[in-house]
Amino acid sequence: MAYTVKPPDTFLRRRQLGHNYPVLSREKQKRQHNSALPSAGFKPKPVTVSTYQHADLLDLLTREYFPDDILQNGTLTYDGYQSYQKRPGWKVEVAKGQDATNTYERVWYNAKNFRFSGVCRSSRFVSNYNLSGASESSANDELEWTSLNNEAAAKVRHKLDGNIGKAQLAAPIAESREIHRLVRQINSLGLDTVKSLLAIRKTKGLSALKQFGNIWLGFGFGVNPMLKDIESAANSILDYNTREDRHVRLVGTASREHTGFSETSLVGAANGLKFKVRVSGSFSQSSRMVVGVDLKLRSAASYSVLDHLGLKVEALPATLWELTPFSWAVDYFATVGPWLDDMFYTLPGVVKYCSLTQKYLGVSINTPILVPNSGYTYAGPVSPGELIKGRLTRSTGSLTSVRPIRIKSVDEIANHGLNKLLNLSSVLAQKWGPHL
Repeated sequence: MAYTVKPPDTFLRRRQLGHNYPVLSREKQKRQHNSALPSAGFKPKPVTVSTYQHADLLDLLTREYFPDDILQNGTLTYDGYQSYQKRPGWKVEVAKGQDATNTYERVWYNAKNFRFSGVCRSSRFVSNYNLSGASESSANDELEWTSLNNEAAAKVRHKLDGNIGKAQLAAPIAESREIHRLVRQINSLGLDTVKSLLAIRKTKGLSALKQFGNIWLGFGFGVNPMLKDIESAANSILDYNTREDRHVRLVGTASREHTGFSETSLVGAANGLKFKVRVSGSFSQSSRMVVGVDLKLRSAASYSVLDHLGLKVEALPATLWELTPFSWAVDYFATVGPWLDDMFYTLPGVVKYCSLTQKYLGVSINTPILVPNSGYTYAGPVSPGELIKGRLTRSTGSLTSVRPIRIKSVDEIANHGLNKLLNLSSVLAQKWGPHL
C-alpha cells in the first residue's frame, strides 16, 4: 500500500507558528492569525495513514512459498478541527474601545509513517518484509499552560507600571537609615583594601577574597540600588505631575521549549524480525496576552501620589519581605517575591479587554530500531516517520492571575547565574573570612 500523505514542510510550520509578535493593525493581525495555520478559511481535515506488515515467506526445507503474507493491516486517523464563535460586529466594538475577544481554537496534524523493508534470513526461512507504522507523539508533548499565562500577565502588569511611571519606594525609604553606614564603608574602602593586601601572605589570600566580597556587596546591594532608587523617584514624581487620562494597549508574551523521549517495548513481526520504535520530540509553547486599559490618572480621585509611589498599605507585605535578611537569596530558588507582588497588586485603571492567545507546535520523530534476534540476520533501509501537531487557541484572559509559590526550575536559577554565584560567595566570605 502506497503512502499518500505529503510530508510537511517542518521549517515553514515552525516559522508560521513562531513566537514573534509584531504590533500590527487589527486587519493585519487577522490575516496573520489566519496564516499561522493552513490557509485562511481552511478547515482541518482528518489525516489518515496506513499501517501494515507484509512478508513474502520462503521455506528453504520444503521450498513452500507464501506470497504477501499480511501479518497486520490497518489505518490510523488524526482528526484536525477548528471551532470558533462568530462576531459580526467586532469592528464596531473595537472602534468603541469595547472587548471584541471571541473564543477560537484550531488543531491540525501532519503525519508521515515510519517504514522499513529488507530481507530476514534464518537457516530455514527467507522473508522479504515490508513494514509501515503510524508515528506517535513522544512523552510530555504538551505541558501545562498556567505558568506561561501567569508569566505573560506579569509582563503586562510590569509594562503598565512602567507606562505610567509608577515606582516602589517603600523599601528604599525604609533602608535610607543605612545610608550613613554605606558612606562610612566607601570612605574606608581604600584603607581596608590596603590592609587586606598586606595580609595576603598571612591569610593565604583569604583577606583579599573577603575584601573583594565586601566591595562587591557594597556596590551591588548599596551604591547601585541607591542610585537607581533616586533616579526612579525623580522620574516617578515628574510622571505624576504630568499624568493624563488615556487608553493604553499592552502586550506580554511568555514561551518555552522542551524535548521528550520515549521508546516502545520490543515488537516481534515478519517471521523472526524484531524491532522497537524510538520517539524523540521537540515542542514549543507560547502565551500572548493583549490588554487594553483605560487609565484615569488625573480624573479619578482614587489614584493618589501614594499609589503612584508605591506607599499604600497594599505594598506593605512585599516591602517587609524585601527588608527581610537574605530574602533575595530565597528568591534565587523560589518565587516568594513574585507571589507577593501579584497577590497584592492593584490595577491603576479599568481593563477594557484582555485577549489570551496560546500556540503549540510539536514535532515527533519516530525511528524504528532493528533488534538482533538469535538465529536471524536481516538488512534493509529504514525511513523514520514524523508526526506534527499544531494548536492555536484564543480566549479571554485574566490580568489578575497570581503566580504560585514554587521552586524555580534549573533554567530559571541559572539565569544571571554569575551574579548570583558572586553574591552568595561574597556573603560566605564575609562570614567565614579572616578578621583584619
